[in-house]
Amino acid sequence: MANNLAKCCCYCNALIIAHIIGTLFSIAPFVFAVLSIGRDRPAFYLNDLHVSLLNKTLTNTTTTMIHFNLTIKNPNILYGLYYKDPLNLTFTYFPPSINKTNNVTIGRYNIQGFYQGFRKVKHVRDFVVVQDIFSVAKQLKEPAKVALLLVDLDARVKFKSIEHKKFHLVSRVFVEVNCNTGNVVQNKTDFQMRYTSGSDKWKFIQW
Repeated sequence: MANNLAKCCCYCNALIIAHIIGTLFSIAPFVFAVLSIGRDRPAFYLNDLHVSLLNKTLTNTTTTMIHFNLTIKNPNILYGLYYKDPLNLTFTYFPPSINKTNNVTIGRYNIQGFYQGFRKVKHVRDFVVVQDIFSVAKQLKEPAKVALLLVDLDARVKFKSIEHKKFHLVSRVFVEVNCNTGNVVQNKTDFQMRYTSGSDKWKFIQW
């Protein structure tokens, strides 16, 4: 009798364990899908920009720096992000001309790769020296009220997950700068950089 009871208990325990394992296997794809669908691209904001070359109130006319404040946000709730070294920031000037091929790259800046935890924000406040000073200065100081600049950010990103694939991201924003003060013309505190393709939300299928 005791042996039968022991066998019965073992059988019941085995059924319970098998049921638990089966349940875990059945919900695992659902959990993975939910977590995957919730993945979003990082958000980039240009919070401030000043072109000292255009500031006519400065006595030092050789000042050729672009000061900027860039914000990088990870909107994901469960995933950290790895940014491969380096992230490339490019500043391009568009002269007031119909021919758009006359644009001039006036500055480049590299951001060292880093890891960003979920819901974390990183600020990059720095400056970049304008390249090709004389020709660029001549173009930038044409008789115009505003100068149109394009700021591009090129990055390779990977989620902190079981996946090892890296994703190439390019985002950009156009900014108008006052040709007398060197400050941004638009009455805004920050400019969200838009991706050149796709949606700001990746989701599972878009990976």
